[in-house]
Amino acid sequence: MNEIEAALAAEPGDGAAREREAKLMAMLVRVATGLAALERAIASEPSGKGGQGDDAGAGLPDDADGFRRELAARIAALRRRGAADDVSG
Repeated sequence: MNEIEAALAAEPGDGAAREREAKLMAMLVRVATGLAALERAIASEPSGKGGQGDDAGAGLPDDADGFRRELAARIAALRRRGAADDVSG
């Protein structure tokens, strides 16, 4: 969170770097929203049964830990790609 605040308070950089930062922040907001929805769905499941016959968790993964691992891997890949763009661009 501190890095986001620092990036927003920083002097304007080149347009490409600012655009990458904006896209990354937008992605992080979507990720946080998705994780919050996932946690709400898990918390509302009756006795951890997954709400069979209930649409409360429709579209959410069954394996929350697997989802988090995959999400972390995707974020790491985006960060590596962003770092590579900074070096090559």
